[in-house]
Amino acid sequence: MLAAYLVAMFIFFCMECRPVSFMWTQWDGEHEGKCINFPLGIYIGSGVNIFFDLVVFFLPVPRLIKLQVEDTRRKVGK
Repeated sequence: MLAAYLVAMFIFFCMECRPVSFMWTQWDGEHEGKCINFPLGIYIGSGVNIFFDLVVFFLPVPRLIKLQVEDTRRKVGK
């Protein structure tokens, strides 16, 4: 799933403008093309990245809960 996200973001950044060359030529006003909403793509990508970070952060929680340690402080890591 993370690889699919990586591929999707790569395609998003490569195909941001149509034609692709419009990315470099839009400043002069002589060329025609269209670009998608770049900040929206960044926000969506950031949200997905935060989601994956939280998934990785909470992955060990079920194993920690099942861990049989007498002292709760040792289980938490203090």
